[in-house]
Amino acid sequence: MTGPYAGHRDVETAHRVTPDGTTLLFLLNHGARAAHLTAHAPAADLLTGKRVERGDALPLGPRSVAVLRLQ
Repeated sequence: MTGPYAGHRDVETAHRVTPDGTTLLFLLNHGARAAHLTAHAPAADLLTGKRVERGDALPLGPRSVAVLRLQ
């Protein structure tokens, strides 16, 4: 597996770019345990409305998803 969270075998990542140039990062935790990630770039979490800064903790619960709009 490659990508910023390659060390987390249960976490799938997908980057998408919208027609207006916005970059979205989808994080999907397929595992039965929480994944404790660290943000690699500033972003807005589109599901919670929280702002994430580079280096911030980015917890991802079991079988859950996050959608980040990268800044």
